[in-house]
Amino acid sequence: MTPADEYAYEEFCRRFGAVAPPKVFGNPSHCSECEEANRRLISLDREDISAEFLRDSSSQGCWFLSWMGFEGFCFFLPGICRVAMENPASNLGLFLDRLQPEWVSQLAPKQIAALHDLLCYCRDCGYASDDLLRKELRSKIEATKPK
Repeated sequence: MTPADEYAYEEFCRRFGAVAPPKVFGNPSHCSECEEANRRLISLDREDISAEFLRDSSSQGCWFLSWMGFEGFCFFLPGICRVAMENPASNLGLFLDRLQPEWVSQLAPKQIAALHDLLCYCRDCGYASDDLLRKELRSKIEATKPK
C-alpha cells in the first residue's frame, strides 16, 4: 500500500466509524451449511479478509460474504476496502463486487459519504484498469453521491 493509499484507507475507516461484529450472520438455523457459514464468519476479524478469501470460491469466502447479511457487510467492509487498497490494480474489482446496492443504501449517511470519497480516490488514481471496471466504478460513485 502506498502512503497515499494508506492515508485514504485510514481516513475511510475513521469516517466510516466502528462497527461491532454481529452476534449471528445470516440464518444459521436454516441448514448445516448455514450453521457452518455462521461459525466461520464469527471466527473472522476484518483483518482476516484477504484477496484470496474474496476471490477463491473454494475457500467459500465468496459464498459466505454473499450470505452474511447487512450487519456482516458493515462489519467486514473496512477489511474489504483494505484488500482493495493493498493492491488496487488487482483487487479493485473484488471491492466493487461487494458493494451491493441493497446494502449500500442501508448505510448511514456518514458511512456512504466515506465510501463515496474512497471510490472517488480510486477513480482519481486511475485504479480502474479497463473500460468495464471504470464503468462499474462510475456506477458505484454515482450510487454513493451525497443527496
